Amino acid sequence: MRACNNRDRKPRTCAQAGGAETVLIALILSTQDDVAASLVADWNVSVFAIKGESTDTYNTHVRTALDFKPQIIIDDGSDVVATLLKERTVSIGDIIGQRKRLRPAS
Repeated sequence: MRACNNRDRKPRTCAQAGGAETVLIALILSTQDDVAASLVADWNVSVFAIKGESTDTYNTHVRTALDFKPQIIIDDGSDVVATLLKERTVSIGDIIGQRKRLRPAS
């Protein structure tokens, strides 16, 4: 398996590295519906995000993503990790890596 970064020109290879299944959720206001639709249609990536979705729908999407039993989580706002720790403690042992995405200073 190789590491993937923003300079990679083969996103399909990155998304499927080592046979990995990739699942994405996004924040309510940052989702780009056309990009989400392309990820599903063109790259076979499961996406649970709708721009402007309600908080209840967003929380459902977080739980649905956790139903995939992820091994690696990159979580900007820690909503996924918080839900894992509060509601899915049985899955904690399956996690091999977690990272909070750090934003560059503005």
